[in-house]
Amino acid sequence: MATPPKTPPKTPAKTAKPRKSATRKPAAPKPPPKPAPKPAGGVALAAPLVLAGEPSALHGTLSLHNPGNARMALRDLRLTETGRKRDKLAVDLPRVKVRPGARRDVALSLAIGPTTPPGHYTMSLPIDGTEHPAQIIVTEVVDLEIAPAELVLTGKPGTKIDKLMAFHNHGNVPATVPAVGAVQLDLDQLHCRAQRAALKALVDSERRLDDLIRALSDSYQAELDSFAPLRVFNDALSVPPGETRSQTWTFQIPGKIPTGVDATAVIPILSDSVTVRLRAT
Repeated sequence: MATPPKTPPKTPAKTAKPRKSATRKPAAPKPPPKPAPKPAGGVALAAPLVLAGEPSALHGTLSLHNPGNARMALRDLRLTETGRKRDKLAVDLPRVKVRPGARRDVALSLAIGPTTPPGHYTMSLPIDGTEHPAQIIVTEVVDLEIAPAELVLTGKPGTKIDKLMAFHNHGNVPATVPAVGAVQLDLDQLHCRAQRAALKALVDSERRLDDLIRALSDSYQAELDSFAPLRVFNDALSVPPGETRSQTWTFQIPGKIPTGVDATAVIPILSDSVTVRLRAT
């Protein structure tokens, strides 16, 4: 009987030794960044700030001094009125840079609300944590706009004509439109007619200088006596700053005026005027 072959003995499997975990030392914390060196001293006003002029054109000089050792950039500069709780006046100033150890003068040209009343305004200007006093001086502005600026009247002598007038006050003080009353007329070609009439009245024997002057005086007087003033009927009207008012004016064509002759009247009212062109038919 055959003997079965011998099986070689099994070698036990080697067990892997556990690796030692690599322990890393924790990194040392980074030191905090060093703060930037502070300049020795802050920017301050080198001279009092005063802005003066009309509300739309305030002018002044911002004088700054930087005694420190670093360049300074001033942003968000703002003038604020002191002493009032409501409706305080405030003005934003431009950004300014000042070199270390230097003084800088900045010319300012600023605008505030067009209806800001005239007067002295005490202001405060904070710079680098310090409040600096300042002043704004607002001057008076009289600016009245009248519409229409030109009127045309046509009618028989003595006729009354109504016209609607509008007044807008662009200034910062109340504008008063007065009662107009009588307005002198300027007749077209008055000088030409007067001189022709004077020469026509002279005869050949009266052409001396004295005679000519007398004839001119008489003819001019006759022209002036040929027409009466234009009459305007209206009540006095006050227009507050920034507002518009309207009113009906009544114009009366003079009862004594040459027909078919163009005449012009200019009615000045504060900063504006109304031109009236008239022809009696």
